[in-house]
Amino acid sequence: MGQNVSHGCFRMRNRDIEELYEKVPVGTIVIVEGPITGHKDLTYHVLVRGSRGTLVQLVQNHLRAAGFYHGTCHGIFDRSTEQAVTQFQKQSNLPVTKQIHETDLLYLGIIE
Repeated sequence: MGQNVSHGCFRMRNRDIEELYEKVPVGTIVIVEGPITGHKDLTYHVLVRGSRGTLVQLVQNHLRAAGFYHGTCHGIFDRSTEQAVTQFQKQSNLPVTKQIHETDLLYLGIIE
C-alpha cells in the first residue's frame, strides 16, 4: 500500500473492495479513465535489460508499430528489446543509452 508497484493490476484496500462488491453487480462493464501509464504525476523508472511489466510491453508494442521490434510483446526487456531501443534511439537522434528514459517514452508517443 502507498507505493506505485502495480504491473497493470488494480490495487485496492479490502474494505474498499467489499464496499464495491455490495454496490456493483457482477458482470458490470467498467470503463477505466486516466493516463494509460498510471497517475499523471508518476515519475518513470528507467527501463533497462531485465525490467518487466506493462510499461515494457507498451514500449515493445510501439517499437513494433514503428518497425524496430520483431519479437514477442511479453513485457520483458530482453536483448531483442534492447537492440530495438538502440535502433530507435539512433534513428530518432536521441542519446543511445540502450535504455528507456522519459524522453524516449515521449518520442514513442506513450506519454505526453
